[in-house]
Amino acid sequence: MTHEVPPYTSTRLTAQVGLILTLMLAAMFASGAFFYLYTFNYNLPPWFTPVRFVHFYVGLASIPFLLAKYASTSLRFGGYYVGLARYKAAGPPSLIPRTLSPLLAVDFFILYFSGLYMLFHYYYTATNIWPIEAKPVQVHLWAAIAGAPLVTIHLAWHLTSAWRSVSATNPADRSVAKFAETRSGAISRRTVLAGIAVSGMGLALAFQNTSARTRRFGNLFIGRIPEEERGGPGDFPVETLFGRQDPVDTTGYRLIVEGEVEAPLALTYDEILQLPSVADRIRLSCVSGWTEVPTWRGPRVSDVLALARERAGAGSVAFHSLSGYGFTWHRNQLDSSRALLATHVNGAPLSTNHGYPIRLIVPGYPGQNMVKQIDRIFVRGDEEQFQPDFEIVQANPHSEMPV
Repeated sequence: MTHEVPPYTSTRLTAQVGLILTLMLAAMFASGAFFYLYTFNYNLPPWFTPVRFVHFYVGLASIPFLLAKYASTSLRFGGYYVGLARYKAAGPPSLIPRTLSPLLAVDFFILYFSGLYMLFHYYYTATNIWPIEAKPVQVHLWAAIAGAPLVTIHLAWHLTSAWRSVSATNPADRSVAKFAETRSGAISRRTVLAGIAVSGMGLALAFQNTSARTRRFGNLFIGRIPEEERGGPGDFPVETLFGRQDPVDTTGYRLIVEGEVEAPLALTYDEILQLPSVADRIRLSCVSGWTEVPTWRGPRVSDVLALARERAGAGSVAFHSLSGYGFTWHRNQLDSSRALLATHVNGAPLSTNHGYPIRLIVPGYPGQNMVKQIDRIFVRGDEEQFQPDFEIVQANPHSEMPV
């Protein structure tokens, strides 16, 4: 007997989408774990660029696969309960899938909603998510932690049966596999899979490689590029922690370099501009999803520390901003000859949006670490292990600089 069924209700299609989604989720959870380590300032190599690439590209590309999986699974479950022959032949859904599927659906909705919320809104200043009034990044982390064991149990239960459905070699599966698709169908299973894949790639490319990632459409997209920067050297996204400092009058500005140094510095802006500088195209990647490759120019961090005669054995270096923000770097992460105290971007002095008069740029690490409007660098003997500073600790009892 021939059963004409569309490919999107195919048992084999459901299994294949599930296996592809499994690989994508594995990449997302693995890159998410590294995201966590970078966000909390673990001493990792400069690999943030590929980590960001995997997490956001795969995450966006997985959305059509996730929707297809739940659409197909819902049809299968619903088909059994309304008495359709092809689903009755497969038998009733098992207890574990019946229990886990709704939980996973809720968890994935929260996981993807919070992730997209961060992608389409300002990462640190976005409104808390109702009704729990938590930051989107917190909600995203909690959903990932809750989802990991649920996915593990789900996969352990389904992996064997999914593989049998794909291969269709087990006699017990043939009664179900014969309903998977028919040659006379208007759309083949492969066509549906190709359509899902193309949709996923389209989403990933659109929101990572086009102006859609920074364009404003009502209240949905955030327009990360300030209007005053568009068309100029600063025409790339801005993400500033704890607000932007008012324009700096460099007449009284000083860059203080102190701590574990033999010759503390208090450099004027003009003195900084007179230091030997280098220009380099360095990628700036944000934990909220965007990435750009401007050309930065300024003195090397290592040269400035050498000018202050940094003591041997320094474990970390704290950078403080005029806005009140601060971040402590592991000393070895600043050894790169491409780690700059940037004064210019794309051939022009930094704007206030991008950190005038001076900001830190280090390739391979998150943009949240690149402190803007730096007024103080404090070299420490100890090594910061975890959470970055939001207020620099006064570690030198002989220093006259206020915290």
